[in-house]
Amino acid sequence: MFDFGKDGPFTTKVVRFKSGERFAMAVDGHGMPVDWPVVYASVSLRARGLMLSTMRKEMDAVCLLLNWCTVRGIPLEHRIESLTLFSLAEIEALRIAFRADLRTARKRASGDKSKDLPEIVGNGHWRNRLQACADYLVWRVNDIILRLDIRDPRRFEARLMVDKLHEWIVGDIPVYENDLLEGLNEEQREILVRAITVGDPSNPFKPRNQVRNEALWLLYIDGGLRRSEPLVIKTRDVRLGGNDPGLTVHRNADDPKDTRAQQPVTKTKAHPVEFTDRLHDALDAYIVGDRRTYENAKTSPFLFLSQQGKPLSIGAVDAMSLELRKVPGLPADFSTHVNRRTWNDKLGEAAEEIKITPEVEKQVRNHAMGWTRQSDQGTRYSRRRIRKRAAMILDVMQDKLTRGEAE
Repeated sequence: MFDFGKDGPFTTKVVRFKSGERFAMAVDGHGMPVDWPVVYASVSLRARGLMLSTMRKEMDAVCLLLNWCTVRGIPLEHRIESLTLFSLAEIEALRIAFRADLRTARKRASGDKSKDLPEIVGNGHWRNRLQACADYLVWRVNDIILRLDIRDPRRFEARLMVDKLHEWIVGDIPVYENDLLEGLNEEQREILVRAITVGDPSNPFKPRNQVRNEALWLLYIDGGLRRSEPLVIKTRDVRLGGNDPGLTVHRNADDPKDTRAQQPVTKTKAHPVEFTDRLHDALDAYIVGDRRTYENAKTSPFLFLSQQGKPLSIGAVDAMSLELRKVPGLPADFSTHVNRRTWNDKLGEAAEEIKITPEVEKQVRNHAMGWTRQSDQGTRYSRRRIRKRAAMILDVMQDKLTRGEAE
C-alpha cells in the first residue's frame, strides 16, 4: 500500500445532522475533517443544493486529489497559495491516476488476485472525477485571487490559469450514451408480472415477502417510478379509497425520520401516481393485511418495511433485481430502471391509440414523471417506440420504391 504519511489516506465521510441533513466531507487518516475541502463542501457544494450522492462523488474526487498529491510529495496547499499548481507532466500523471478503478486497487491490496477485475473506470466516470477535481482547484485559486492586491501583477496570470484549468485537467474525453437501451417487450413484460405474482411458480422471492414485493414491483411496472421513489413513500401518501385513489411521491431531502445510512431520495418534483387495478389491489393486500405482520408497522411512517421492521433499503431492492435476473426470459441486466423505460413505451403507445397531440403527450409524461413542463427527458425513454416507428417508415419507403420499380 502507499505510504500516505501521518495525515492520509483521505476519505469521504457522510455525517447526519439532527435536522436530518446529510453532509459529505473529507477526513484524514485520523478521521479529522480536512479544512479547505470541508469549507468547499459547505459554501460551494451545499449551497448548490446537490443530492448527497453527487456531493459524495465530488468529495471522493477531492480526496483522490489529496491522496495523489500526498503520495507524490506535492505540497498542494503551498502550490495553490503560490499560484503555481502543476506542470503539464504532473497534470498528465494526475489524469492517468484519476482513471484507475479504486475498487480494484482495494481488492488487489487485500490479496484478491482475480484476473477479470477492471483496471480503469469508464470515460463518463473518469470525466466526472476530473471535472470535480478541476472545480475544486478553480474555487481554491479564485479565493487566492480575491485576496491579492488589485495591483498585484499575478492577478492577470492567475485569471488566465483559472480559465485554462478545466481544459488542461479534464481535456476532451468522449462519452457516448448507450442508444440501444430499451424497455421490456411484451413477452418479457408478461414474464416479469408472473414472476412477482404471489404464489406463482416462477416467483423467486420467499413466501414471507411476496405480498410486499408484488406491491413494490408493481409501482415500478405500473407506476414507472425510479428505484428510490417507492422507498420514500409513507403510508399517509397513499389513498386506497374515495373517488381519487392514488398516491403522491414527495420530495424528501434531509428527512429527519429517515435514519437509513444510504437515504433513498427523489430526483424530481413531487408527482402523483395513478393506480391501475392490479396496482391498487396489490397495495390494498399489502397495506390492509400483510404490512401489519412486519415489526414496527404501527410506528414506522414508511410504506415498505424490512423483516426487521426498518424502512426497506436500496440494497434490498438491488438484491431483488439480482433474483429477478435469474428468471428465464428476463434480461441479464434487468433492473428497476428497465421498467421506467417500459412504462414510457406504454404511455407512448396509449397516446397514439387515443390520438392525442405530441405536445399534450409530452405534458402528461412530464407531469407523471415529475419533470419540468418543458423537459425533453421523455425522448430518452422511448427508444423502442422510436425504433418501431423507424421500421414502419422504412417499410413504407421500401414498398413505394418497389412499386415504383414495377411501374
